[in-house]
Amino acid sequence: AELAALLGDDQPFYGLQQGLERTDKIRTTIPDIAAHYLSEIRTVQPHGPYLIAGYCFGGLVAYEMAQQLQAAGETVEPLLMIEAEAPGGIYPIKTTFGYKIKRAFANLRQNGIVAELQYVQKRLYKIWRWQIWTRLRHYLHQSYEAAGRELPGTLKDILQINAQAADDYTPIIKPYKGDIHLLRAELMAPDYFYKERLGWDELIQGEITTYWIPGDHEGIWKTPNVQTYAQQMEQILNSGDAETSLPKAAAAPVR
Repeated sequence: AELAALLGDDQPFYGLQQGLERTDKIRTTIPDIAAHYLSEIRTVQPHGPYLIAGYCFGGLVAYEMAQQLQAAGETVEPLLMIEAEAPGGIYPIKTTFGYKIKRAFANLRQNGIVAELQYVQKRLYKIWRWQIWTRLRHYLHQSYEAAGRELPGTLKDILQINAQAADDYTPIIKPYKGDIHLLRAELMAPDYFYKERLGWDELIQGEITTYWIPGDHEGIWKTPNVQTYAQQMEQILNSGDAETSLPKAAAAPVR
């Protein structure tokens, strides 16, 4: 919401996320999710060019949407990937304790003690929150199953469904013909290896422009980092290509 406000009233901003309503049909593959989102977008704008953006898991959905739009003869300009990696774009590092200590001190020198302590605090909180939610989800599943009832759509594990969809996704063999704007957080998880362009250069025929935003994966959405985020978005929207070919009403970020 804050990002949309910073972009101004002349930039419509549509967010798409399955599973928010009880009556939602939960789609379990990225091609199906992409096709569903496109049907929703076409109720607002039947034809392109379209601005498609995807954050995290949504990057894979945005890529698939762009592929489906191109196959239908539509234009996507620009395509934005926000903290989103292609399959195999990042992967966990098997590290020794000594390496982790060395990496932590390197991050400390680069980011400062306050930023690094905030990062550690967030990681610990996310681990705790995930453990609580896992236990609660297990209890809910057991309770509804014992009662012979289906778990409501709002309580279904969308994160788990999305994770499985990402694991099962095989991008179209034909590369996407177009450019990608890649927005990345400056603070990266120390226990992961990041490919230089998060693997997208293997899936497109075009150029990749990278923009760096202060904060970590979730912190880019928070003040004051989101202000830099909005400035980067405006730079993309106001670039020559976007300005001449992208109607302002075409914005349709994917979450």
